[in-house]
Amino acid sequence: MSRIIQTDSPAQYREKLLKTLASAYRDYKEEEMTEAQQKDLCAFALLTLKVLSESIDRTASAWEKRDYWLKADRLRNAWKWTSKTYDEMHAALITNDVDAALHSLNKLSVHLDSITLPKKSSGRNLWKGAWKKWKHGK
Repeated sequence: MSRIIQTDSPAQYREKLLKTLASAYRDYKEEEMTEAQQKDLCAFALLTLKVLSESIDRTASAWEKRDYWLKADRLRNAWKWTSKTYDEMHAALITNDVDAALHSLNKLSVHLDSITLPKKSSGRNLWKGAWKKWKHGK
């Protein structure tokens, strides 16, 4: 078996995740959705925030091993909104409160509005079925 080489840096990986999340958020803002679609979107955002938080922890831990304590602390402080929003959305989705989860998603607009996206691309296919995946993965 050959070794898997990841060509993206952790920062590039996080940027791609943010773009997919911003694309899904744009779809949410631009069109009416059924409750099932809203659940899918919230679950997708939740899973994406989890991966973002894990990426931050991996990067900060690597920096701490090299004694870059301040750099690691700055990174964690700059991205602490991911884990905070994840906790809020997770608590809302556990109780099946989609409105509270959407409220937490709307708070992300501060971080997602500055991301430039292509005009025609849509993240709809990415988040379709995310609710079922999240429910089975709990």
